[in-house]
Amino acid sequence: MELNDIILHTYPWWEMQRVRELSFRAKAPEQRLSNVWHHAPGLVDHKYRGVTTPNCDTLYSGSWLDMDEGPILIEVPASDLPYWSIAVMDLNTDNIDILGSRYADSGSLLVCGPGYRGPISSGCRHVRSASKVVWLLARYLIGSDALLAQAEALRRAVTLTRFKNDGSPSGTTPCPARLPLIAATRKNAQNFWQIIRMTVDEDRTLPGPLNSTLSEEIQKIWPLSVGDWNDLYPVQQQRFTEAFDNVLSLVTANNSGNMQTRGQWRYPGKDIGRFGENRLYRAEVSLWGLGALPTSEVMYVSAIADAQGALLQGSNKYKFRIPPEGMPAEEFWSLTMYEVDPHGGMYFTENPLKRYAIGDRTDGLLKNSDGSIDIFISHAQPHELSEITNWLPAPSGVFRLMIRLYAPTEAFQKGEISPPKIERLLAQVT
Repeated sequence: MELNDIILHTYPWWEMQRVRELSFRAKAPEQRLSNVWHHAPGLVDHKYRGVTTPNCDTLYSGSWLDMDEGPILIEVPASDLPYWSIAVMDLNTDNIDILGSRYADSGSLLVCGPGYRGPISSGCRHVRSASKVVWLLARYLIGSDALLAQAEALRRAVTLTRFKNDGSPSGTTPCPARLPLIAATRKNAQNFWQIIRMTVDEDRTLPGPLNSTLSEEIQKIWPLSVGDWNDLYPVQQQRFTEAFDNVLSLVTANNSGNMQTRGQWRYPGKDIGRFGENRLYRAEVSLWGLGALPTSEVMYVSAIADAQGALLQGSNKYKFRIPPEGMPAEEFWSLTMYEVDPHGGMYFTENPLKRYAIGDRTDGLLKNSDGSIDIFISHAQPHELSEITNWLPAPSGVFRLMIRLYAPTEAFQKGEISPPKIERLLAQVT
């Protein structure tokens, strides 16, 4: 197996460990715990640099599960919150299961590690992870004071209970995070090699359940006898660096062909969220959309160009018209603005309104006589009051827009309905 292929396969592990580290870094050592919920204090803003492509629709809660000592039971009480979901992901970034308001039997789920062979109660819904580390990413709908109160109450009532390997409940759930923090934020070969080295040490089951041949090849690149990058021979470092740079360029280019382009909009490929053997797409999504849900749950539709094919630039002014019938989503939708960092990550952009998205729960938008709504997009603030009310601020340079459609209609999923166009109106005077 080529070295490039091995690095491509393990690249999503690096992105998962990067987010895992960011989850723990700001906490005091005694608070860096697995198997407990870590609740985001509220909506993130332009300073946030954690999970790429954050949303403005939901409150996030996350937990990193350590499956080494037994399975963990997730229990969710009944709630009237219109939408919530808890994605269960292994280190390969697959959504191995989803709990949520749209699914029956979402009150509980037993998450088992790859090595668990103990008993499971009859009728207990359960799922088995390919890795000992599991990421839970929960989303709770907000958009009003009432929804916010419901979301806060629900997310703090969800419980995690560890079970022993004999199937009996354990007295404690939290445990210290075993992976040391070594700044998994620098995208260079040395950092990547070291992070994967530690991941292999922590979870010897990866990727054995998926591919025994790959497991053997990984042991050659990250031999158990070598624990530090500096212990490699210079020729090994050079060879790995060249391969890593090639893979990083490939992933960052995001030109695998998995995305579908219709007009100015790019649609997710059918494998998103559950990637199977599509390694390149898995790596690409881990870069620009880590934690993405499958298309049956939400469709992420993005644009980098206007209706004329020119790159979206904050120095221009654009219009996005929401039709009178609204957007094709059975739950909710949003249009979110992102600036792109040098590595391809997408984050909110600073603006005077502190507005990063517009959606179906945005109050006070002005409607046209036919019920449609014109959203105005630019870096410079519009002069007309009506346009300021419906303004989605952009960065000064190139930007990207993303539409999220939660529970997209069948017609949209089949491509029978397209999103509105982004029309360039004029160049702004700066």
